Amino acid sequence: TKNKEYIDFLKQKEFIFDIKPKEESFFPALKLDWNYPSIITNVLVHVNTLNAALFKLLSALNVKTMGVIVSKQDSINKINNFLNLDTLKKYSLQSFNIILLESDIDNIDLLEANPFITNITNLDQISKKNILEENRIVLNNPSINLYTEAQKHHTYFNRKLYIDEIGNIKNAPTSEDTFGKVKNIKTGLQLKAIVQSRKFQKYWFVNKEVCDICKDCEFRYMCVDNRLPIKRNIHSWYHKIEFNYNPYIAKWKDEKGYKTLAECGVSSSRDGFTINKEKLNQINKKLWGDD
Repeated sequence: TKNKEYIDFLKQKEFIFDIKPKEESFFPALKLDWNYPSIITNVLVHVNTLNAALFKLLSALNVKTMGVIVSKQDSINKINNFLNLDTLKKYSLQSFNIILLESDIDNIDLLEANPFITNITNLDQISKKNILEENRIVLNNPSINLYTEAQKHHTYFNRKLYIDEIGNIKNAPTSEDTFGKVKNIKTGLQLKAIVQSRKFQKYWFVNKEVCDICKDCEFRYMCVDNRLPIKRNIHSWYHKIEFNYNPYIAKWKDEKGYKTLAECGVSSSRDGFTINKEKLNQINKKLWGDD
C-alpha cells in the first residue's frame, strides 16, 4: 500500500524506527497545551513612541520581547538612551529587537555596540520594506512552543500588541481595529483591560484548523501569517488575499510549475470553499507524475 511505501522510505532515511511494545512507555504522547506567563508576549512599537511611561505600562503586561521600528528620520540615540542597565532592571524586558526600514540609517554602529539589543533586522537588505503592509507567510524554525501555540491560536495575532507611529493601540500592524491612544492610558490596569477585551482578542483563537486552505497545509503549525482572517461562520474563516504557497500542489510562488488556487480549481470566499478535485488531480499528475 501507499502508506507502507511511505513508512519504508522514512525507515530507510532513518527518520523513524520500530519499537517493541514494552518500549512504548518510553515515548509518552506529546502534551499539546500551551500557555505563557505574560498577557502580551511581544510588543511592536515605533521609536518615536518610546518613553519611560510606555515601559511602565508594558511592565504591567509582563512583556518579555519588544520590537522597535526605526526609519531614517528617527534618532538612534533615543533608543540607546532607554536601553541601559537601569531600564532593564526596572522592567521585565528580556529581548529587544531593532527593525531598520532603510539601510542607510546613520549611526547603526551605536546600536550594534549596545549590549541590550538582541537582534537588528535591516529590511532593505532582505527586500521586505513594507513590514506594516506586506501580506506574506513566514515559516519560523520548528519549535515545541510554536507548534503547541498553533494548535488553538493564531500565531501572528495571539498575545501581540502594536503601537503605531502616531500612538494608536492595535493588536498587530495588519489589524484594522484601534483601541485609543497610548498617551491617554494612565495606568497598566487600563492597558491590561484593553488587551484582555474580547474585541482586542478577536483573532487570537483563529487557528489554522478553522481557516480555508490553511487547514490543508503541511506548514500550518510552523506558519506565522499576517493576513487578516475573515469570519464566514463560527467554525469557518477565509482570507481575501492569497498566500505565497499552494499546499495543493506543494509549490511556492517563485517555483517552476506554481499555479494560483484559481488555476487549480480551488475557490475560497464568503460564499464558501470548493475544490475541483478532477482538475487538481490532473495538475498534480502533470507536475509530479502518476505516482
